[in-house]
Amino acid sequence: MRKLSALLLIFSLLFLSNSWANNQQSDSKHPSISTNELIQQKINPPSVESASLISVLKKLNKEKGLFFLFTDSSISNLIVALPNMAKNVDEIVNDITENSGLEFKKVSENTFAIKSNKSNAINTNAIEKSSITSDTIIVKGKVINTKDNTPLENVSVKVIGGKKGTTTSEDGSFSIILEKGQSLEFSRINMISKTVKVFDPKETIILLQESENNLTDVIVVAYSNQKRSSFTGAVSTVKAAVIESSPNASVQEIIQGNIAGVQSTNGSGQPGSQPNIRVRGIGSILASATPLYVIDGIPVVSGDISGLGSNTVSGLNGNDIESMTILKDASATSLYGSRAANGVVLITTKSGKAGKSKVNFTYQRGFNNYTIRDEQKTLNTSQYIQYYREGWVNAGNPLSTYNALLATNKIDTTVDTDWFKEILRQGTYSQYNLNLSGGNEKSTYYMSGSYYKSEAPTKGINYDKSTFRLNLSNQVTKRWSVKGGFSGSFQNTSNFLGGSFFGNPVRAMYRLAPWLPVYKTDGTYELGYNSGYNPVAVIETTKRSAKTYNIATNLSTKYKIAEGLTYEGSFGLDFNHAFRSIIYDPRVGNLYVAVGGSIENYTQDITNWIITNILRYKKDFKHGHSLEAFAGYEAQSRSDIDMTVEVNGIAPGTTTPAGGSSITTATGTQTGNRILSQFLNTNYSYKDRYLLSGSIRKDGSSRFAKNYQSATFWSVGAGWNISNENFFKVNWISELKLRASYGYTGNQGIDNFESQGLYGTGGDYTLSSGMSLTQLANDNLTWEKNIPFNIGLDFSLLKGRLSGSFEWYTRTSSNLLFNQSIPSVNGVTSITINNGAIKNTGIEFNISSVNIAPKNAKGFKWTTDLNFSQYKNEITQIDSAYATSGAYLRGVGNDFYTHYQGGYAGVNPDNGEALWYARNTKDSTTNAFTTSLPRIGYGSAIPKFYGGITNSFSYKDFKLSFQIYVFWGNTIYDEYGYLQKTDANLGFSDQSNGLSRYEYERRWTTPGQITDVPKPVYLGTQSSAGSYESSRFLYDGSYIRLRDVSLSYNLPKSFIAKAKLNNARVYLRGQNLFTYIKDKRFNTDPEVTIDGVMSQRPPVFSTFLFGVDINF
Repeated sequence: MRKLSALLLIFSLLFLSNSWANNQQSDSKHPSISTNELIQQKINPPSVESASLISVLKKLNKEKGLFFLFTDSSISNLIVALPNMAKNVDEIVNDITENSGLEFKKVSENTFAIKSNKSNAINTNAIEKSSITSDTIIVKGKVINTKDNTPLENVSVKVIGGKKGTTTSEDGSFSIILEKGQSLEFSRINMISKTVKVFDPKETIILLQESENNLTDVIVVAYSNQKRSSFTGAVSTVKAAVIESSPNASVQEIIQGNIAGVQSTNGSGQPGSQPNIRVRGIGSILASATPLYVIDGIPVVSGDISGLGSNTVSGLNGNDIESMTILKDASATSLYGSRAANGVVLITTKSGKAGKSKVNFTYQRGFNNYTIRDEQKTLNTSQYIQYYREGWVNAGNPLSTYNALLATNKIDTTVDTDWFKEILRQGTYSQYNLNLSGGNEKSTYYMSGSYYKSEAPTKGINYDKSTFRLNLSNQVTKRWSVKGGFSGSFQNTSNFLGGSFFGNPVRAMYRLAPWLPVYKTDGTYELGYNSGYNPVAVIETTKRSAKTYNIATNLSTKYKIAEGLTYEGSFGLDFNHAFRSIIYDPRVGNLYVAVGGSIENYTQDITNWIITNILRYKKDFKHGHSLEAFAGYEAQSRSDIDMTVEVNGIAPGTTTPAGGSSITTATGTQTGNRILSQFLNTNYSYKDRYLLSGSIRKDGSSRFAKNYQSATFWSVGAGWNISNENFFKVNWISELKLRASYGYTGNQGIDNFESQGLYGTGGDYTLSSGMSLTQLANDNLTWEKNIPFNIGLDFSLLKGRLSGSFEWYTRTSSNLLFNQSIPSVNGVTSITINNGAIKNTGIEFNISSVNIAPKNAKGFKWTTDLNFSQYKNEITQIDSAYATSGAYLRGVGNDFYTHYQGGYAGVNPDNGEALWYARNTKDSTTNAFTTSLPRIGYGSAIPKFYGGITNSFSYKDFKLSFQIYVFWGNTIYDEYGYLQKTDANLGFSDQSNGLSRYEYERRWTTPGQITDVPKPVYLGTQSSAGSYESSRFLYDGSYIRLRDVSLSYNLPKSFIAKAKLNNARVYLRGQNLFTYIKDKRFNTDPEVTIDGVMSQRPPVFSTFLFGVDINF
C-alpha cells in the first residue's frame, strides 16, 4: 500500500505541475496571412482542387472518424486544398495547416481543436456585403438544442442547391446570404438535420434535436473505442442521462426496460441487492451465468460477498457514470475470453473536460411504499372465523358446536392483528451527490462524493452507502499521456432471515392467524406461537448487518512510438472487504432461547488485480483502406480470505463473540486463482463501406485440470455500410448497415479447485482431528464452450427522426459443467464433469423516434424509445438422470426452466373437492393426492417476450417522461403455496392463515360453482397437506409495470442569472407506481428471481421522490 500511495502522490504532483505550466504558457505564434489574402482565396479559389474547410472536415469525420472543435467559427468557409485522403491523419492535418494560418491541436485520440490568429480571421461580413444584390437576402439567426435549450456550435448551415455555407459560432449564431426562394439545411453530427424555407426578417431560431443510435456515435468496446458505423458486433448502450439521478441503489437495475436482449429481474425488496442479469438467455447449469463487469478497464468482483444480500456493484455511484455498454455477441465479447461467455457490462466513469470548472449538486428526498393490494393480503379475524366455520361444517360437524370449538382453542375473536401493518411501513429515501470537474488542454480532473439511504417498506431492511471518486488525466508530452482514477465505497445492509425460517417476518406476515396478539397484557412480546418467533420481536431484537468496503484504483499510460503505432499499459486494483455481524437475542425464538442466544461474525477480503499491455497500430492507406490492429498481454490474479466465528450463550447487551460462553464455529479459508492471456484484434475498413474484424485470445486458468488449463477463443465479424455506397441514393434513408459475427468463447465460472481431489479437516476421529474426502478429482474437466452467431441491421431514416437496430442470434453452449451423481460408496455423492448442451435463439430490436418536432425554441416535442426481446431456450443434450429431477423438467427439447409438478385439475363443481390428473396425458382425474401421481411439464420461467417503451414530452421548461415495462408469458411457482393455502386442514394452528382475500372470495361454497379454490375442510386431508406440491401453485407471471415516471421543470433564466447558476431544475419522480398483474391469484409482486420461484422474500416496492439538480 505504501508503494501505491507513492505512485498516487507522484501522479497527482505531475498532474498539478503540468496544469500550472500550461496555464502559464502564451499562445503559440504561427505564420500569418492577411485578411485580404484570405478573402481573395474565398472569392478566387486556387487552381488546385479545393473545397471549403467545413466540407473537408465533414469528409474527414465520415471517412476517418475524426471530430473538430472551432475556437473561431469564421474560418469555416476558408477554401483549402483538398487533401489526399489516402494519407494518415497527421499528414492530412499538416497539409491543411500549411499556408492556411490555422493551428490544429490534438485534444484526444480522434478530436482536434482548430485555432486561428484573430488578426487573420476572415471578414465574412465583408464577403457577404460584396455579394448583396436586389435578388438576395441576409439571413441571421441562432441554432438551439431542443434537449436543454442551449446554443449549438459548429452546426453546418448549407444552401440547398447551392455551394454557399457557413457554421454557427459558439453562441449558436450564424449569418448567410441567400437568393430569394432558396432554402437552408442545418446539420451536425448526432443531430437530426432540418431544412428551413421561411425565415424571420429579424432573427430566425432553428431548433435541432439529438439523433439516437447514430452510426457516427463513438462506443466503448473491448480495450478500445470505435465508431458504431465501423463496429461489427452487437452492443447496447445506456447513456448517462438515463442513469443520472436514478433512485435505484444498483446501476444494474437500470438495465430493466432500457436494453434489448438483457433480462434483469430482482424479486427482492432489499435495496442494494443484486438483480439477476442474463444476456441472451441461460448458457450454463453449474458454472456462472452472470456477465462480466468491467469498470474503467478493470474486471471487478461482482455479487454478494457478505452472505447477507449485499452487492459489490451497488457501491458504484450512478451519477459518476458516463456510459454503460453491454457487449452481447462473439465479435464484442471474445477479447475478454473465458470471462465473457455470458456477456460483458462495460462501465465508463466520467472524466473532466477542458474549460471552466463545473460544480453539480443533486438532492433527492422521498418515500418507499409497498405495492401489495388489499385483495392480496390474508384474512382478517372476521373472514377467518367465517372461513373456518364453513370448514367445520364441511367436515361433517354441526354448526351449533362451532362456538364451543372456538372456546376450546382459546380463539379471541376480539383480537384482529393486521400482520401486514405490523411488518410493513412507509420507508424513507434520500440521496445527495456533489461533483466538481474541469481542466485545460493538458490536464483534466473529475471528483465526486455521494451519500445514499433507503429504508425498505419491510421493517428491519435498511441500506445506505457512501462513495467518492477522483479521475485525473494529463498530456505529459505530445507523445505521452497518463490517466488515473481512485475510488471508494462503503455499503451498510441490514435485513433478516428469509425463506422458510420461522424467523422470517415475511413468512409470518403471510401465515400467522389474525387472532394472535403481538403483545401480552403487560406490554411484553407474546412468544407463545410460531416457535417463539413473534415477527415484531424478531425485527426489534435481531441484528443482522453487513458492511462492505471497496477501494479501487487504475493507472494507465499511452505512448506514441511512431506514426500510427502506440503502446498502452494499465494497472488496476480492486479490493473488497466484507464484515457480517448476526446477533440472535436469547429471549426470542425457541432455538436461540435454548442455546442462550447467538453471535456470528464473518469477514472476507478479496484482492483482485490486473495488468494489461497493448501495442496498437492504426493507419489509413491509399484508396480508402483503413487498418487498426492491436496485440496484448494480460495477467489477472484474485485472492480470497474469509473467517467465521459463532458463539452461543451470550451475555445481555453483548455485540461481539467475546461475550459468548461456547464456540460453535471457528473456521476460515484462503483461496485464489489466476488468468494469463494473450490476445490479438484486427479491424479493416474500405471507404467505411466494407468492414472486417477478427480477434483471438488464449487464456490460461488455474481452475482447470493440468492438461486443460489453456484454451483459445476467437471471433470474426463483417459489416456493410450500404448507405455509403455510391449507388445508394434513397433520400429518406440516411444510414443503413448490415453486420454479422461468429465466434467461440469459454466459461471458467466455477470454484477454484473444482477439478482437484480435496480433503476436509475437522473430522472427529477417536477424539482427534482428522481429514476426510470431500471431492473427487476429475483430470478431464475442461472449459464450457460457447458458440454465438449474430446478424444485425442498423438504420436511420427520415434524417435521423427514426433510427434503431434489429438483431437475430443463436448461442450454443456445450461441455456444460455438471454435478454427476455417483454411488456414496466412493465417499462422496457427486463429481463435476462436462455434460450437456443448451441452445438459445432469439430476436431483439430497439427503435427511437422523434414523433413531434418543436417549431420554436420551447415548442412541444415528443420522442419514443422502444426495445423488444424474445428468445427460446432449448436443452439439446443432458444426462437422463438429471432430466427429471427437482422442480424442473430438463429433458432434451425442454428449456432450462420448464416447471415440473403434479397436475392440479381444479375443483369438482359438485362437491368442492380438489382434483388431480391421474395420468400425464390429462385425460383422467382423481380426488386422492399421492406423491406417486405423475408430474407434468407446465410452462416456463422464461418469458415469451419482454421489453420497454419510454415516451418523453417537453414543452417550454417542462418535461414529462414515463417508461412502461412489459414482462409476458412466463410461469411462476409459489414454492410455499402448499404450506400457506391449507384449506383449513391445519385447524386453528398459529400458521393457518395463508389464503388471500381474493381467493377467499372465490372459494367453493355451493354445488355447481366453477372455481379453482377448493372448499375448506377443518382438519381435512383431501385437498392439502404438507406434501401437496402441485401445479395449483403455478401462476401466470405476465405483468405490465409503470416502471418510471418523471416530471421536471427548468427554473427561469432570470432566476438562474440572479443566483449566478448555469442551470437548475426541480422534479418529481416515481418508480413502480402501478403494476397490472394478469393472474389475480398472486399475493405479492410478480417480479421474482430468474428461476421463476416465489420464495417469501421482501416484496418489491415503489418509490416517489422530489429532487433538485443545480449546476454552477
